[in-house]
Amino acid sequence: MKILVVSGFLGVGKTTFIKEMIRRSKKKFVVLENEYGEVNLDSQQLRTVSEMSIFEMTEGCVCCSMKDSFVNSILAISGSLDPDYLIVEPTGIGKLSNIIENIKKVEYEKIKFVGSIALISPQTLLRLEKDYQDIYLDQMKNASHIVFSKCEHEDSAFFDQASEQIHTYNPDISIYKGHYKNLNDQWWDDLWLSHDVKIIKDNSENISLDTLTLYHPKMTHIGEFVFFLEEMLRGKYGKIIRAKGLVQCQDIILRFDLADKQYAIIESNIQDNIQSVFIGSYLNKIALSTKLKASLNSSPVKKLIRK
Repeated sequence: MKILVVSGFLGVGKTTFIKEMIRRSKKKFVVLENEYGEVNLDSQQLRTVSEMSIFEMTEGCVCCSMKDSFVNSILAISGSLDPDYLIVEPTGIGKLSNIIENIKKVEYEKIKFVGSIALISPQTLLRLEKDYQDIYLDQMKNASHIVFSKCEHEDSAFFDQASEQIHTYNPDISIYKGHYKNLNDQWWDDLWLSHDVKIIKDNSENISLDTLTLYHPKMTHIGEFVFFLEEMLRGKYGKIIRAKGLVQCQDIILRFDLADKQYAIIESNIQDNIQSVFIGSYLNKIALSTKLKASLNSSPVKKLIRK
């Protein structure tokens, strides 16, 4: 079983990248997702591309608090399903060096770690690198490849500038100067070749962020919900760096995704398990639950879910 880690900060587009990998590679994958918070819509996205086995770990971070459960899950997947390829999608605030180290502990002739990808949005690189330096430096120093996301309309000078900045931390890392959708099929296949692995760690602690899950959130109408998202971006409810989920607006269900100082809203056909999750610092949980007329619950789900 070959293991590839697809890492990147919260909201960078890891699941979208994995969808493209599935489409381009034509391989049969098993995916192990580590979601920060109880709401996990990512597995539903992946199933729009391919039928596959998806395991979800929602209790904590696989690089630290859940590292034992993480390695046991890898062994269980290998023993029960014995897939050729396993994609690990860690939470956006996990340290890549710790994740690689945990995988290396269970390597043997049937389990092989082949490398890791760090997805980076060049538009937010400077801001997030400053605010979450430990995570960004750890990713840039330990990834096998850097891949840019959310940059479809940028020019070559833009990619040169971002690549130069990344190379100051890791001069030897592989960087594609463009959006990954422009890469050829051979590049996607070569991701599963073994790459040299060196683990570079520092002594900094993992970042601790607050998480809030709201159940049955609702708004009177779409305009009210859009205004709420704008308020969130302005910091009214705390320093929210990632929010996503489902909200009921009259007779329709809206799916929303907020990250990188922007948001998207689409109509959803999901009718059950309507939840939203908010991740950040200094969350005003009472104000959020009141605004969304939702029940307040921030305790984690303590289980590994296969869906």
